[in-house]
Amino acid sequence: MKQLLQTAFLLLLTAGVFVPSLAQLSNEAGPKADRQRECYTMGNLERLMHQDPKMAQRMGVIEKQTQSHVHSLRSNPAQRSQMVVTIPVVFHVLYNTAAENISEAQVLSQLQILNDDFRRLNADQDNVWAQAADTQIEFCLASQDPQGNPTDGILRVPTNVTSFGTNDAMKFTSQGGSDAWPAADYMNFWVCDLGSSLLGYAQFPGGPAATDGIVCNYTATGNTGTASAPFDLGRTATHEVGHYLNLRHIWGDGGCGASDFVDDTPDSDGPNYGCALGNVACGTEDMVQNYMDYSDDACMNLFSQGQSDRMNALFLPGGARASLLASTGCTPAVPDFDLDAQAQLVIAPQAGVCASSIAPVIRIRNNGALTLTSLDITFSIDGMTEGTTSWNGSLDYSAIAEIALADIAPEDGTHTFSFTLSNPNGAADQNTANDTASSDFFMNSSGSGVTVTVGGGSWDSEVGWSLDLNGTVYASGGAGTTTECIPNGCYTFNMTDSYGDGWNGATYTLTDDGGNVLASGSLDNAQSGDGSTSGSDIVQIGVTSCGLGCTDPTACNYDPAATLDDGSCDFACVGCTDPTACNYDPTATTDDGSCTVDDQCGVCGGDNSTCTGCTDAAACNYDATALIDDGSCTVNDDCGVCGGDNSTCGGCTDPAACNYDPAAVIDDGSCILGGEDLTVIILTDNYPGETTWTVTDAAGTTVASGGPYATAATEYVEQVCIDAGCYTFTISDSFGDGVCCAYGTGAYTVSSNGTVVASGGEFTTAEVTEVCLGSGLGCTDATACNYEPEATTDDGTCDFSCYGCTDPAACNYDPSATIDDGLCELPDPVDGCPTCDYPLNVVEANLAGGAAGTAVTTAATGTLGVLDVVLNWTNTTGDASWAADMQLEIGLPDGSCVAIGGYNVTSACADLGNYALVWPTWDNTVSGVYSASVDLSASNLSGNGLWSFTLVNGYSASAGAAYDVTLTLNGLCTSDSVDVLGCTDETACNYNPPANVDDGSCEYTSCAGCTDATSCNFDATATLDDGSCLQSDACGVCGGDNSTCSGCTDPEAENYDPTATVDDGSCSYPPACPEDLNNDGQITVADILALLADFGCTSECDADLNGDGATNVNDILQILAAFGNNC
Repeated sequence: MKQLLQTAFLLLLTAGVFVPSLAQLSNEAGPKADRQRECYTMGNLERLMHQDPKMAQRMGVIEKQTQSHVHSLRSNPAQRSQMVVTIPVVFHVLYNTAAENISEAQVLSQLQILNDDFRRLNADQDNVWAQAADTQIEFCLASQDPQGNPTDGILRVPTNVTSFGTNDAMKFTSQGGSDAWPAADYMNFWVCDLGSSLLGYAQFPGGPAATDGIVCNYTATGNTGTASAPFDLGRTATHEVGHYLNLRHIWGDGGCGASDFVDDTPDSDGPNYGCALGNVACGTEDMVQNYMDYSDDACMNLFSQGQSDRMNALFLPGGARASLLASTGCTPAVPDFDLDAQAQLVIAPQAGVCASSIAPVIRIRNNGALTLTSLDITFSIDGMTEGTTSWNGSLDYSAIAEIALADIAPEDGTHTFSFTLSNPNGAADQNTANDTASSDFFMNSSGSGVTVTVGGGSWDSEVGWSLDLNGTVYASGGAGTTTECIPNGCYTFNMTDSYGDGWNGATYTLTDDGGNVLASGSLDNAQSGDGSTSGSDIVQIGVTSCGLGCTDPTACNYDPAATLDDGSCDFACVGCTDPTACNYDPTATTDDGSCTVDDQCGVCGGDNSTCTGCTDAAACNYDATALIDDGSCTVNDDCGVCGGDNSTCGGCTDPAACNYDPAAVIDDGSCILGGEDLTVIILTDNYPGETTWTVTDAAGTTVASGGPYATAATEYVEQVCIDAGCYTFTISDSFGDGVCCAYGTGAYTVSSNGTVVASGGEFTTAEVTEVCLGSGLGCTDATACNYEPEATTDDGTCDFSCYGCTDPAACNYDPSATIDDGLCELPDPVDGCPTCDYPLNVVEANLAGGAAGTAVTTAATGTLGVLDVVLNWTNTTGDASWAADMQLEIGLPDGSCVAIGGYNVTSACADLGNYALVWPTWDNTVSGVYSASVDLSASNLSGNGLWSFTLVNGYSASAGAAYDVTLTLNGLCTSDSVDVLGCTDETACNYNPPANVDDGSCEYTSCAGCTDATSCNFDATATLDDGSCLQSDACGVCGGDNSTCSGCTDPEAENYDPTATVDDGSCSYPPACPEDLNNDGQITVADILALLADFGCTSECDADLNGDGATNVNDILQILAAFGNNC
C-alpha cells in the first residue's frame, strides 16, 4: 500500500487524471446562472507543467510525504499535531483605476476571513458535516519586509495594465505587476483586475518560487469595498489558499471516481454552483458547503479533517511549506533611528506622459521611532530644483502618506523626476541614505495614448510583445490589455512565443485614444520572423508615414517614396492589352508582357502538355486522348509495373536466407545466407524520445540500432537480419527511468525465429542482454552435460547440472546426477548426515522503530537459495506499523552481510530489496501470521561456517512491534562436521564456543588482569590473571611504597610533619643551648665576641639566636641572659 500511494500521484500526473485541458476547464461552467465561480488553478497547473514537464516529479515527492503523513494519522489519530501555524502574508494591490486600489479595510477584512475560515471561527459554521475541522492555520500581515524594514504588508503598485490574464504577468514588475517576495518566507497575495469572469487562481506547492502565491480579482477580495455578490464574503481567497496548501477541487476535477486525495470528502461528478444543498451525485450527498467546491460564498463554511491533515503535511520537517515556520515576516521590525523619513516611491510621473504638464505624486514613510509631524520636500527635474514645499501631519512608525506636488511643464523628451526629504520634525534626518527617490519618464505633449490588446489564443500564457522605437522599448507585456503613453513614430511591434509554436490563434490590436485601430496582426502571419518563436510588424503611431507602401514598380499602386513594403501592392490594372491574345484583358491599362496564344491543345498559353502523351496503342501507358506523342511510351517490367525498373518485386528469393521475401519475383542479390532474423518490438512510454537500442557484436561494432522514437504509447516493430553468432542487446533510457512504470507502461521484446531472447521494461539507464543466434551454436565443452559435438561456436549454454554424487549411501546423494563428481559425502560414524533445509527460529518480544534485535547464529554450509519465512507478528502499540516493515539481516561466514525487507530504515548490510520486493503483501497493520518465499539464489549467498540472522524493525516511526519468525534455510546444511573457524582455547579472551577449527586468532591480552578480589586493582571483567595484583600500602595507595604518607611524626622535632602517618626516622632537633655559638659547652666571652662579629646580619645569619632572620640587639640580650651557663 505504501508503495502504491507513493507512485499513484506520479501516475495520475502523467496520465492527466487531475490535470484537465483548457477545453475541459472551459466546460466547467455547469448550469447557466447569473454569475458562477471560475477558478483557473488547474489550468495554471497545466500551463506550468506544459512549460516544465519535470514539475510532476517535484509534486510527486510532495505527494509521497503527504500520503505517508495521512496514513500515519489514519492509523493513530493521537499523533495529530496541535501546533498552530502562522503564515506571513504580503498583499500586492495593483491598480489602474481608483476602484482597483482597494482600501486597507478591505484588505484587513480578507485577512480576518482567512483566519476565521481556517480556524473554524466563521460565524456561518454549522454541524451538518461532522468531519468539519479547525485546520490550526492562521495568517498575519507581514510587518517586516525581506530586508528587515518595517512594512504594513500592503504594497500598492500603480500599473498601466488595464486587465491581467492568466499568464502570471501580475507577478513581475517588468510586466506591469509586482515581483514576488521570497516564497520561502511569505505567502504572496496579488489583487488586480483579472478581466472577464475569472475570480482567481493559485499555484500548487512544487511550482516556481517567482510565481508562488495566489491571485484574486479585486471584486472578489474581502467583504467590503469593491467586493461583489455572490462572491463578496472573501471565500475566493479561502478557496485559492486551499490550493496553495495542496488541496484539490472537492470533485477531483473529473467524474465519479476521480479523487481529491482526501478520504472524508464524498465522491462527486463535478462542481456545484450557487448553493445546491442536498445535491446527490455518485451515490452520496455532495459536500457543497466545502470551501473547495464552486458554491457561492454564502454557501461555503468548512474544511474537513482530511483536508486539514493534507494541508498540515506541508509543514512537517522537509515539507514544501515548512520554511514558513521559520519566517520572521510577522515579527515587527525594530526602528534603527528616532528620526528617519523615507522617500519611498514616485507614484507619478511614471513611463510616458502624453500631456502638456505632469502632476507629481509621491509616497513617504516614517521609518523612525518618533511620530513624524513635519518635513520639507524638494523636487527636481533632471537635477534642477522645481520647487520646495512643507508637509505637516502625523505618521507613526512604518506609516505612509501620499502627497501631491505642484504641476510642472517639462520640455518634450526623456527626464528624471526626483524628490528629497529633509528636516523631519524640524531636526536633522538621522538616516540620509533613503531621503531621495526618483523615476524616469518621457514627456511628449503631442504623443499618443495607445491601448494594446493581445490574446484570444489557446496558449495565451506563452505570448509576449514589445513596442520598439529606434532600439528603445517603450512598452511590453503579455496577453491582456494595457494603455501606454508613447512618442509618435514608426514602431516595430515585436512578438514572441515562449514555447516556439506560434500564437495559436492569439492576435494583437493597437487602438488610439479615440478607439481607432492603428494596427493589428499576429505572430502567425508577421511581416518578418519565423512565425513560430518570434516575428515583428512595422506600425505607424501618430505619424502620417513610415515609408510604408508598395515598393514594386510593376504594381498599380507603386509608391516611389515608400522604403518599406507593407504588403499592399495591387496588380489589378496590369494585364495583356493585345486584343488578338487569348488572355486579352480589356480592363488592363498597363501591358505586363503576359500576352499569349492557344497551344495545339487549345489551351491559352499552354505548352501542349494537356493533349500530349503516348500515342502507341501497344504501350502500357497508351493515352487515347493524346494528340501529340511526347516520347513517353513504355512497357511493363517483369513485375508488371508500367515503365517500372523491377524494384517493386525485387528482393531475396532464396527461401534459405533469413531475409527471404516470398513476394519477391526478381532476386536483387540481397539474400543473407546463414543469417538470423532478429525482431525488436518496442512499446514506448510517455517520453519516447528517451529510448534507444543497439545490437553489437563481440568486437563492439554496432550491427543494428533503433530509436529515439516520436510517439508515446506506440508499438514499434523492427526486424533485422544478421549473421549467426553471439551479440549484446542494449536498451537505453537517456533520463535514467527505463520505459516502465513511472511515466507510462512501456516494454520491449527481442525474439529470433519466434523465440524470445530478451524482454523487460523496468530498468534505470540501460539494460543489457547477451543473445546468441543461429546454427553451429551450442556447448563446445566436452565435459558438459549438454555437450554438442556439432557445435562450432560456444554460446555460453554449457550445463553441468548432471554432475553430482551418484552413491545412494552418501549424505549428498543426487538421484538426478548421471555423472559422479567425486564429491560424495559418506555419513559420519557418530553424527550421521548433516541436516539440510532446516528451520531456524528468531524471536523479538518488542522492537522499537529502527532497532535491531539479537543475532541468532547457526553453523552451516552451502548456498542459501529460497528462504521460506513464516512471521507471527503483533502490532504491540496499534500504530501505523506494518508486518512488511520487518527487515532481516543475514550474516555470512566470511563476515559480509545482506539485508532484505524493511520500509525506511537503511541497513549497513548490502540491500537486496525492501518490503515491496520480498514481502509486498504484508503491508498491513493487523497482527497475525504472514508468510513469504524469497528467492535469494541470484545473490550467491554461500559459505561454510557460522551464519547469523538478525531482525530489525524497519519502520523508523514505529512505536514497537513483536516478531516470532521461523526461517527455513533451503540450501544450507548443518552438522558437527561443519567447519566453524575461531579460537578454540577456552582460556583465551576470544574463545568462541561454536568454533571447532582453531584459526590461530586466540588472544590473551584483552581479558587479562588481576583476578584476586582482595587486591586493590581487582578487575571484575578479567578472566585471565596476569600477575599484576597489588595491595594497598599503609598510606592507602594501591601498590604504593608508603612514600606518600611518610615523614617525621614527633611534634618536638623541628621538622615535624603533622600529615605523616608513618615515621621515616627523619626527625631533627635544635641544639640544647643555641647561645653556645662555638659549641664548647659553655656560654662565655668567646660566644659574645662571635655574636658581635655577626651583628647586623640580615640574611642566613650564624648568630640569629631567636630565629627572626637577623642578628640584632634581641640576640645580644638573649646571650647575656644565658652568660655563664653550662650546656
